[in-house]
Amino acid sequence: MWDDYWEREMKNSRVLFFAVKTAASKLEVLVKSAYTHFRRQEKLLIQVSDDTAARYVDTLLWKNPISGFLPHIVTEEESQDFIVITTATKNLNQAKYVFNLNKTPILLDSYQLVYEFVDISSNIRQQLSKKRFEAY
Repeated sequence: MWDDYWEREMKNSRVLFFAVKTAASKLEVLVKSAYTHFRRQEKLLIQVSDDTAARYVDTLLWKNPISGFLPHIVTEEESQDFIVITTATKNLNQAKYVFNLNKTPILLDSYQLVYEFVDISSNIRQQLSKKRFEAY
């Protein structure tokens, strides 16, 4: 069912689902997406489920890409930084782009593009991803 990615168009927003089979492919997509938006000077919000996930993504972006790092901040407060990692459900940096690493869909009101992962490593995970796809 899932190829490389699927896309859903909403009124003012799009949701882009990346099909991934491994943890490494998830990390690659996340870093490439963050790097692309940073290079374009576009604000990106990365919403995570908890502090452990926030620390993990924080460490990842300080170590990647290999040629350098991606400046960012982990916060629950409003910020003007280009890349913000947060557990908050608010758009803290007025980003048009959000990478959702939560288990629940994002409210689309303030975003042009929402990134999601579709985990196709097992039938159960694929079914959970399908339900989230349908929720959008």
